[in-house]
Amino acid sequence: MWYRSDFSSDLVLTGPTASDAKTLGYALSLEGGQRFSLDENWSLTPQAQLLWSSVRGSQFQDQYQNVILTSQNNSLTARMGVSANYSTSRIETDKTSTRMQLGGVVNVYQDIKHGADYVTVADTSIGTGTLDPTWGEVGASGSYSWRDGKYTVLGKLTTVTGVNHFGKDRSISANLGFQVKW
Repeated sequence: MWYRSDFSSDLVLTGPTASDAKTLGYALSLEGGQRFSLDENWSLTPQAQLLWSSVRGSQFQDQYQNVILTSQNNSLTARMGVSANYSTSRIETDKTSTRMQLGGVVNVYQDIKHGADYVTVADTSIGTGTLDPTWGEVGASGSYSWRDGKYTVLGKLTTVTGVNHFGKDRSISANLGFQVKW
């Protein structure tokens, strides 16, 4: 995917810091998992994933003609986890089905190879910081569908944190949705 960016700074009041900076980014992923039914409602799914991503920015100049070079950032991340799912359904009086699904997930992410943690400005490397190489994720999800799956309400909540700096490096995300099949 190609990106074009304009950079600005609150410290520089005379216009954009740089404009029309071009970047190419892509990702490839290989994922596998196997669902194991525990009974008619419960299942466990162990999962594993390898994710390769690359971001390469072109050289550009800021408004003071300093050459800025973002190094090629390649990363390889492994994910291992397990999800637990509960599912139930019933036939309503109008002969349509209603289904409810609840799930939880636990994942561990390991940075196997990370990209550069610097940017070069006027031949000087400036550190951009590093992230914890090992992350843990916990999440919960649910959905409720009716009228043979024509309408569905769904939601998901996850939190991710670095293992070495637990709670310092973190992310929390929530999604809520409504689907209609035509």
